[in-house]
Amino acid sequence: MRDTRKRAVDLSQMNFQGMLLAKSDLSRSTLIQSDFSRAVLWDSRFNDADLRQALLKHADVRNTRFIRSNLREADLSGARLQGTDANRADFTDANLSNADLKGANLRWCKLAGANLTNANLAGVDMGNATGYTAAQLSVVRSLEGTTGIDRIIEAELLVSHEKLFGTPHGTGQTEYAAAGSTGFLSAFIQTIKSFFTRQMTSG
Repeated sequence: MRDTRKRAVDLSQMNFQGMLLAKSDLSRSTLIQSDFSRAVLWDSRFNDADLRQALLKHADVRNTRFIRSNLREADLSGARLQGTDANRADFTDANLSNADLKGANLRWCKLAGANLTNANLAGVDMGNATGYTAAQLSVVRSLEGTTGIDRIIEAELLVSHEKLFGTPHGTGQTEYAAAGSTGFLSAFIQTIKSFFTRQMTSG
């Protein structure tokens, strides 16, 4: 039986800068090095699309679907990606600096080498995402409410970057809702830290 899932169209290296393309369906399209900078693409579909090295700088792609899309080396810096569904997308070496991904779905995504500097990952589902490191997540704007973070990486971040998780202020706090965890691991780490802090101040 023939595979009917053919690529819609080849639009590689096309210029869509600033265009109003909301609710577009470019699923399975080839869009290598195409320029969508500052374009309005909310509620669109790029499922199974090839967006390698594409430019989506400061684009409005809220609630857009990038399911299984290839976004290797794409530039999404400053993009509005709130509510985006990027399940199983490949963001290897992509630039997501200053992007707002609040509430996005990044389950099973590949994030090796992705630039996440000052990106907002609050409320993001990162379940089974691969390739990312504690160093990458340490420079994001927020991880508050984020789920699915690797437990070892989360533990590293909780020790040195509590502000990412929206840690409550005040001394004596031993428990808070850390992103993606049951709360036990974060509570344990916080308790140990509080104990040593009290020992140092009392001594």
